[in-house]
Amino acid sequence: MEEIAEGIFRSIIVVIRWIVIHLIFHILCFNLGRLILLLFTLGKYPRLHALERDEDKISFFGLLVIVLSWVAIYVNNVYL
Repeated sequence: MEEIAEGIFRSIIVVIRWIVIHLIFHILCFNLGRLILLLFTLGKYPRLHALERDEDKISFFGLLVIVLSWVAIYVNNVYL
């Protein structure tokens, strides 16, 4: 009985982890990366086909923006 409950618990954890990764990485980072790239390129990139083709690159750029923002906040709080 314990083994069945453990298997169910592991399955639930896998589903929750997938949902969290999908929400954070693909929704938050992608949209933030897209917004910043559109601002930097004055609306020229990413458009239409580039959205599907470069989805991972755009998401990583959004993650980079988040990390750099945290670093800037840390540096500002520590050294000022």
